[in-house]
Amino acid sequence: MTASIQWYSNAGAQVNKPLPFQPQANFYRAVAQCVAFAGNEPTYMRSVMAIIPVDANRRLVVTA
Repeated sequence: MTASIQWYSNAGAQVNKPLPFQPQANFYRAVAQCVAFAGNEPTYMRSVMAIIPVDANRRLVVTA
């Protein structure tokens, strides 16, 4: 299962911004990377999708 990480914003949906780290291919490792970067736990977590808030307006979405 290969993971995909994308930035999302409350203002403009998907944000065209590069990630500040090299994402892992494993879904659960990618989630752990995002948690470490954002400093927040996922607000939504299922076996194929996780949403990790970065700040009030941005979040990282990890999909498998």
